[in-house]
Amino acid sequence: MLEDAGSRLLAFAEEHVPADRLGSCFVGHGSIHGEILRMSEQIKADLIVMASHKPAVRDYLLGPNAAHVMRHASVSVLIIRN
Repeated sequence: MLEDAGSRLLAFAEEHVPADRLGSCFVGHGSIHGEILRMSEQIKADLIVMASHKPAVRDYLLGPNAAHVMRHASVSVLIIRN
């Protein structure tokens, strides 16, 4: 199941992201923030880029996963809202 999701994610990224801008794509299993932090350490990431949205208050607060990753990551985190 994870391999299938990974293949679909890569196909989507290759279709929508220019080849010279495509980074790495990973699919994990577990808590969102936990998997992002674990994988960033495993691959020795230089930067974590993630989206954040919270429909009721999106202009003021980050979502809980983005906030957790920002607080606990050992590298810079770029949050893209909405």
